[in-house]
Amino acid sequence: MTPITMNFWGETALDQLQSALDTWNEKYNSIFDILTTSPSEFQGGGIWNTVSTVTGIIKGTGVSLIVLFFLYGLFKTSVSVQDFRRSPKQVIFSLFRLGIAEFLVLYSTDVLTNIMIVVQNIIGKINTAALMANFKVPDDLKNALENADWGAGLGAFAASLIGTAAIFLLSIIILVVVYGRFFKIFLLSAIAPIPLAGFASEATESLGMNFMKSYIGECMRGVIILVACMIFTAFAVSPTELDASTPGGMTWVYVGEVIMQMLLLVIVVKSSDRLVKEIFGF
Repeated sequence: MTPITMNFWGETALDQLQSALDTWNEKYNSIFDILTTSPSEFQGGGIWNTVSTVTGIIKGTGVSLIVLFFLYGLFKTSVSVQDFRRSPKQVIFSLFRLGIAEFLVLYSTDVLTNIMIVVQNIIGKINTAALMANFKVPDDLKNALENADWGAGLGAFAASLIGTAAIFLLSIIILVVVYGRFFKIFLLSAIAPIPLAGFASEATESLGMNFMKSYIGECMRGVIILVACMIFTAFAVSPTELDASTPGGMTWVYVGEVIMQMLLLVIVVKSSDRLVKEIFGF
């Protein structure tokens, strides 16, 4: 059995804290790869194949809704056949709407994929080096923990224990939010034929417009998330003043500051959908 040395708690706190930071670095650095991955290639393309299958099944319903929405729009905007004869432009415009709606429903997967490609090109122009996180225990704190006595080391261990749990939780949350964006994109892509059928008439076009805004908004969330990560990376590498008098106090100060920075990023990432709505109106 390994004997417990005088600085056992300090060394344990150091190892535990660095392990938590390594976990954050790994999860955080994977965000860029996730956001720049094409939906058709995400996790080997298996999910996209399922989405395409569901979309193919729903297309029949979408085509039926096109006819229904088209007739609904005609009867809502016209009273009789004479109205059509007096205003042939209205008939032509209605048929044009019908053709657009049919195209969007039948080729919904291609249309949405092209939108995603445009946004991914914007994301791809962001410098990946500016997004990489490399959190590590500062040298002054590391030296203090390595030379801590029993009591100071125990206080540092308590701080690192709480910090490790919080950092691990935040790293999971931010990754779930990023994966959640992809899940929403897959969901919207699968049901696309139904809301896109709303473009068949002026009376129901709001259904299609709201869907397109939602889809573009989810795509643009990737840009907001990456910009937030760039700001976070620059903010997180700023020098940290650890002026506490004991190793335990230094650990509490450092853990508190790191958690505050990570929590701020998680809050911004989670509210990225609201930010997109406020900025772009999507």
